[in-house]
Amino acid sequence: MAENGIYPIGKAVIGATWLLATACFFPPLDAHELAGFGRMLFGALAAVHTVECIAFLGVLKKSPRPLPGEIWQTFLFGIVHVSIVRQEIAQQSETN
Repeated sequence: MAENGIYPIGKAVIGATWLLATACFFPPLDAHELAGFGRMLFGALAAVHTVECIAFLGVLKKSPRPLPGEIWQTFLFGIVHVSIVRQEIAQQSETN
């Protein structure tokens, strides 16, 4: 955890936000007053992270890992994942 600093915490927070937003589509939260906000949050997360997948495609292609997995991680965790990928690419170029 110390190697990546705050990134694991960022991923945990974003993951929890996705879970809450998704839960608002299903009982019992679908009837709760939070449901409207959760559904809106889900849409916003999906839209913003889709844009990030497109915007950072060049960075993701430089990763040694398979591109579909990198796109999926970026869709889920956005700039937090891209920051990790950038850090790994920088470390890899330093060792070469």
